[in-house]
Amino acid sequence: KEANPAVQLPARVDGTVQADTIGAKGTTPETYLGYSRSTNLQGSGKLTPNKTVAFGLNPEQPDDTFSLGGDWVVGTQSVTSTKSSQSRLNFNAAKVFHVLSGEGTVTVSVPGLPDKTIKVSGTPNAYQLVDLPSQQRKTMTVTYSPGLSAFTYSFG
Repeated sequence: KEANPAVQLPARVDGTVQADTIGAKGTTPETYLGYSRSTNLQGSGKLTPNKTVAFGLNPEQPDDTFSLGGDWVVGTQSVTSTKSSQSRLNFNAAKVFHVLSGEGTVTVSVPGLPDKTIKVSGTPNAYQLVDLPSQQRKTMTVTYSPGLSAFTYSFG
């Protein structure tokens, strides 16, 4: 507009994004594990910035929530596994992706499916953990090698 004051621009957009409601029908919303954006942690332990925190998995994980188990170093955008680190996620989706970085493996356990071990290497990247033929409500547990950083879960 400064270059041409006569130009009529559309109304300004406020940029506000409405997050999906936890437990809403449909695909589970993207799930953030770091303390700056995490909204659906439902287990024992609190995301305390820049600290190693002992967490406990939720034995009855509510819909569209996650919990952490074992010791994790909590960061702004991610959590980093130490020893005996796990996450549990209740989801409604056909596909589950997990953004991870570091060197090691994750083992994915979903009731009714064979366990799956995935090699993780390098900078943050999305790894597909689950590939079901159709959208289903499931709870999975992921076990991490020490030193792996976990950022988000996303769904398809």
